[in-house]
Amino acid sequence: MRTAISDLLKHDNELTNILTGGLFDRQGISRDKTPTAWDDFKELKPCAVLTMNTRARRIEIGMADQFFKIYFYQQSGYDQIDLAMERTYDLLHGQRVITAKGWNYEILHANDFGDSEDPALLASMSFSRYQAVLLRRI
Repeated sequence: MRTAISDLLKHDNELTNILTGGLFDRQGISRDKTPTAWDDFKELKPCAVLTMNTRARRIEIGMADQFFKIYFYQQSGYDQIDLAMERTYDLLHGQRVITAKGWNYEILHANDFGDSEDPALLASMSFSRYQAVLLRRI
């Protein structure tokens, strides 16, 4: 699931032009782990982190819906964050994704949390939460 979503986002030119610092998986952002997220002046470029969260079990089929979040960052302000969140919504909401194991999911936007700050990065932050609803196995 993570790979399918990440690939979908990373291959969109419009989104990558907004997220000039990159789109990262689960490891978070730091100068050591994600050096491309920082500019020559050591300021955080607009970037995002995809994290997989809880699963909601569906007993009748022995599988689960998957929730995930995408955290968006920039050094200050929210202009690029807002653009990236909007583009991500356009790419993901209602999209069908098939995993490598053949599971077919529909992605639905759940909610946004905006205009916040990340105290560790001293940067602006917002996130979007999505639900990948299991439809069937292909």
